[in-house]
Amino acid sequence: HGILAMQTSVLPALLLTAVHLLKQNSFTCDSCVQCILGVMPAVVLVLYTLFRAAAVTEKCSRVPAFVSYWISNDSAMEQRHHHFVQQILNSSAGFYIKGLRLTSFMVLKATYCLCILGFFLVASTMDQE
Repeated sequence: HGILAMQTSVLPALLLTAVHLLKQNSFTCDSCVQCILGVMPAVVLVLYTLFRAAAVTEKCSRVPAFVSYWISNDSAMEQRHHHFVQQILNSSAGFYIKGLRLTSFMVLKATYCLCILGFFLVASTMDQE
């Protein structure tokens, strides 16, 4: 629940920073840089945590192949071996947030959205000056 709390606290911080920058009377590039740098450590921490969690999910998806490789090819054990590998596959081990499996694709999408928001803030600052 710590990652979820961190995620949900960073998004409002970014949105409040954007609102503060857009409603500010003296809209300068210096104020934009100050606000972005204030939020940046939290954003970097959240993205790092999400990328590490997605890496755990990716490693869990490779476990059945690893287990299948290391178990012997004894024909008497083949049925139990197959059942064991199927059990690992059906467990869908990995990192979940609110019932949704976290993958690196999802984290990259979130990163792209944050970059778009950052570029929007910088571009709107440059337009105002």
